[in-house]
Amino acid sequence: AAASEAWHYQRSKTEQKAFRAGYEQALGDQVRAEYWKLQQQHLPAGPSVLRLPVPQPERLTPDGVRLQPAMQFIEIHQ
Repeated sequence: AAASEAWHYQRSKTEQKAFRAGYEQALGDQVRAEYWKLQQQHLPAGPSVLRLPVPQPERLTPDGVRLQPAMQFIEIHQ
């Protein structure tokens, strides 16, 4: 009976440790989610678009047309 009691006691302590670790992990996840929610609230309204300039040098096409230097933009939607 004493061995059984000791085994149940040890198992109970192990389960409590596992529960506590999971609880603390969940709290950390909740804090991170709240942080990012607040960060999103402080961003400017509307769709967030990042425009990156890509310079195009003067070039010759395969059919012989000469293209002047230009600047094109790549849009990245966040």
